[in-house]
Amino acid sequence: MYIFFFCSLFLSAVLANNFNPKVAISDGELQGSIMKTRGGRAISAFQGIPYAEPPLGELRFKAPVPIKRWEGILDATKPPEACPQQNFFNPSEIIGEEDCLYLNVYTPQLPHETTELLPVIVYLHGGAFICGSSRSDYLGPEYLLDRNFVLVTLNYRLGALGFLSTNDNISPGNYGLKDQSLTLKWVKKNIKQFGGDPDSVTVAGISAGGSSAHYQMLSPLNKGLFKGIISQSGSSLCVWSQNTKEENIKNAEKLAKHFGCPTDTSSELVECLKKVEVSKLVEASDIFNEWEASFTIPFRPTVEPQSTEAFLTDTPANLLNSGNFNDVPLLTGLTKDEGILLAARFVNKPELFDQLNEDFNNKITSALAYKQFVTNSDIVTEKIKKFYFGDKKKLTMENSFRDLINVYGDALFGKCFIDAVLGHLKVSKHPVYAYLFAKQGA
Repeated sequence: MYIFFFCSLFLSAVLANNFNPKVAISDGELQGSIMKTRGGRAISAFQGIPYAEPPLGELRFKAPVPIKRWEGILDATKPPEACPQQNFFNPSEIIGEEDCLYLNVYTPQLPHETTELLPVIVYLHGGAFICGSSRSDYLGPEYLLDRNFVLVTLNYRLGALGFLSTNDNISPGNYGLKDQSLTLKWVKKNIKQFGGDPDSVTVAGISAGGSSAHYQMLSPLNKGLFKGIISQSGSSLCVWSQNTKEENIKNAEKLAKHFGCPTDTSSELVECLKKVEVSKLVEASDIFNEWEASFTIPFRPTVEPQSTEAFLTDTPANLLNSGNFNDVPLLTGLTKDEGILLAARFVNKPELFDQLNEDFNNKITSALAYKQFVTNSDIVTEKIKKFYFGDKKKLTMENSFRDLINVYGDALFGKCFIDAVLGHLKVSKHPVYAYLFAKQGA
């Protein structure tokens, strides 16, 4: 009986090894696993593929460095850890690892099974540039790969680790966007080994991922890396997706002072922050919260100093108006009631209405994050109050919750959607598709 037991174990191991898919890419060999789609289709999954060197130590606040070749067979059967962030559902908990620059590839066919190459979707997760990940339980292939696509998902750096800028070449910023760009180069180089067509790549994303996808259109680093963009509920023109130079310095110095770091020079500031424990760095995002109902993203994409390695050297609006971007077909849109997630804070904490009533001008300016982008915020605020809340003397859950949904949605998603569509229609030589998703779920 013992002989039978051990023979069974040995046979199971051999069969598992034979049926687990293997792929050889430019960086080394990978062993993946088999997953099933919603429709029961067997697909090959390669999870936790490193695409860059771990951004630790001296590589913190630096552009990603392509991964070095490894020896042997890399186990690509487990999803990678997320990049460091506060747990969305429990902000006091810090999750993720700084060694997080990994991607996942899901494919219904490998080259030895067919000569046909499939279109590729590179999907960028959302999360306001401060949270989210590529984990399969969040961005899995179970629905999409009932159809003939190859899906790539990835982690990119978030928060200060992904977007700290000192407005110079000491820390130019946009590291999270550069992580995405390096992934696109990886896809161009390697996706054929997974049955994907390197000349038929679409970059897609939602919220901050949609904004990121739009940013990839604007970067000179990405020429020829994709054939289309799907930007869902976000664009580079949204107020929450870009920082001014003034905000960059203010936020970098505030973070540095929180840790007792010098701010006399960019070098001193950045070198000091490189030594801060990663969990403490993530926790420190709380110091930027002006109000519980604010949409606070202190570290965001920004214009960089001129450099051959710069991801973005002009504002998104200027690049779009000039036509100086990667002009490909664009599909972009909104979901009905985009503002409901932010307005929901007033359901959980009705006292927020009292705070809004007591100091409407400052609170709404903070909530909608537009102060740095307008010349006279008081006039803008008065117009917002009149248009959305009318002559109401006191805002309450009963008389103003729908108004809050609308103002959050219009200010943070609707305006930049319209600006992006109209901007592309003026200059693009390719189709621009716009949608509104309004179907009510069961």
